[in-house]
Amino acid sequence: MFVFFENEESYDEYNRKKEMREGLDLTGVDCAAGEFEAVVRLKRCLKPPKAVGVLIGTTFINGYDSLTDEVRDKINLAIVKLRQIVVFW
Repeated sequence: MFVFFENEESYDEYNRKKEMREGLDLTGVDCAAGEFEAVVRLKRCLKPPKAVGVLIGTTFINGYDSLTDEVRDKINLAIVKLRQIVVFW
């Protein structure tokens, strides 16, 4: 199991497509390796998933300026998904 730092835009797009059951683009940004530790992003598209991203900010800023309720909710949701994957294993 890999946990990697994820930008908000990639995280939201991945989850939107997953929830809409549109199918993930295994060759696109949904599953493409990112930089640094996000190189394992492609492993979240395996069945069962072997990676989950935890939000650290957006592509427009380097990290969040503050821990707002919205940011806290998104981070908590990522942690819930991580727990679900670990239990599934």
